[in-house]
Amino acid sequence: MRARTLGHRPPSARLAREYAVATDLHVTGSDTIEVSARTHRRRAVLLLGLALFQFWLWGTRIVNLLEDTGSFSAAFVAVHLVLYLAAIGAGVLLAVLGTRMWREARSGTPR
Repeated sequence: MRARTLGHRPPSARLAREYAVATDLHVTGSDTIEVSARTHRRRAVLLLGLALFQFWLWGTRIVNLLEDTGSFSAAFVAVHLVLYLAAIGAGVLLAVLGTRMWREARSGTPR
């Protein structure tokens, strides 16, 4: 009689195949993957659109928060302003990445 390890079950054949496919991703010969300028531009537009959405969303929330400061405690306002500014910082990051991608797509060379 074979001893069984508690909690251990051999993976099914389907799971083994999926795991093999998911982990066997290798780029041969180069560390870069060629992407067309059109695809690069589309990704840049997506990032820039997300950045604009971040600026609009969190900007309006800051305005609304500052208009109603009398109904909230100072700690509440301070904490939320820090959170909103962090989200705007993420928007700045998206804008910088999108702008760089747009320039790369236009010039054809990475910067």
